[in-house]
Amino acid sequence: MYLSWERRPGSHAPSSVSFNTGNQTLTLSFTPPLPQDSYTLTLISGEASAGFCDTSVNALDGEFSGSLPSGNGVAGGNFVASFIVNTPPFVTAVDPANNALDVPESNNISVTFSEPLNPATVTTSTIRLLKNGVPVPATVSLATSGCVSPSTRPPRWI
Repeated sequence: MYLSWERRPGSHAPSSVSFNTGNQTLTLSFTPPLPQDSYTLTLISGEASAGFCDTSVNALDGEFSGSLPSGNGVAGGNFVASFIVNTPPFVTAVDPANNALDVPESNNISVTFSEPLNPATVTTSTIRLLKNGVPVPATVSLATSGCVSPSTRPPRWI
């Protein structure tokens, strides 16, 4: 098996490559993880050091029509597949911090996310501010930074 990749602007080289001979699985690992985007994976078919081949130097039968296994029964042909990395947003920071004490009454609450949110999904019905299990009236705003702020705080928020 021969593996190489061309580093192009905007491309991502794997941080490690492994091949498990027991289950014939090639694993490409990326550190940091691949960012959200569309990607194309190409396995180059070829003999010896020209591309993927078996130990008998038969080139990969890689033609791919969307279902596996790949191939058309004839050695040669690259395997090409596309995929999309689409990670969900997650909370990266909250102010005040969880279980914070002696928070000034004038403080707003800020929640920062890993990516911009759809503004239509940020409403008083999708964010709940409770005190002893009872909803506290609050207005919600979405900053361009991806930060959400319920702008009305209850007195002595705990």
